[in-house]
Amino acid sequence: MKKNISNYVPFEHENLDYKKKILEVARDQDNSLQGVLTSTLIFINAIDYIASHLLENLKIINHLITHREMGGVVFVAHPKQKKVRLLE
Repeated sequence: MKKNISNYVPFEHENLDYKKKILEVARDQDNSLQGVLTSTLIFINAIDYIASHLLENLKIINHLITHREMGGVVFVAHPKQKKVRLLE
């Protein structure tokens, strides 16, 4: 874990071009039942990814700020949870 918040880059994603292409595939689906279901599943997975990524980054930022401001005395420790996603 990084000790300094000034060195931390929040909301950094891996394979950003791949994620953008997947969203383009979802947008380009036709209006058939199969196309609507496909795009719905892709968007649901994207929302799940963004929400979990946002929460993880906010936990790290909160930990770094409280560690710096409170001298490491007060901070919130969360137990590790299983990641369950609809699509992997």
